[in-house]
Amino acid sequence: MKPIKDLDKFREQFVRWTLRRASFRWPPRGEALKAARVDRGIYQCNLCKGKFKNKEIKVDHVEPVVPVFVRGAVLKVPSLEQYVSRMFPEVAGFQVLCKTCHDSKTKRENEERRANKKRSKARSRQADVELVAMEGSGGAGEGYDVRGKEVLTEWVAFCPECAGKVYSGPSQTLVCSECRRTY
Repeated sequence: MKPIKDLDKFREQFVRWTLRRASFRWPPRGEALKAARVDRGIYQCNLCKGKFKNKEIKVDHVEPVVPVFVRGAVLKVPSLEQYVSRMFPEVAGFQVLCKTCHDSKTKRENEERRANKKRSKARSRQADVELVAMEGSGGAGEGYDVRGKEVLTEWVAFCPECAGKVYSGPSQTLVCSECRRTY
């Protein structure tokens, strides 16, 4: 067995994994499964409304246990208390889905999480070296990063999102002066 590098992180992951396994025995989960039953061993998918055998369905959380963050939100791992409350909801917090619908919902949520994580990292990097471009009619200009260091910037385009001026930054990154979006 490999040595554990970070005991606190390992402990938290272990507890989360154990809670996830325990959620299969959570009574409201069984009640949601019972409510979706249309005949002996046949269940109805909540999304496509098809009828499927027991081996072809999944009981899914309506609200994802690991939240899909909305645009502009700060990414952070939910606390253990938040994780537990999301993992063990009331009956209405569960839905029965066929494997196809469950896989597509899970894939969509994971893609959103990755995209939001990428945006969050870009915003944090941008905050480290945020440009304050001087007002002007375009062309080359001077600006200052957050440390007060002078940098040269060049106005190159308009932002398609907010129509603000887009400047080229010190590392050839393009930064909108209005919404701070990077391109």
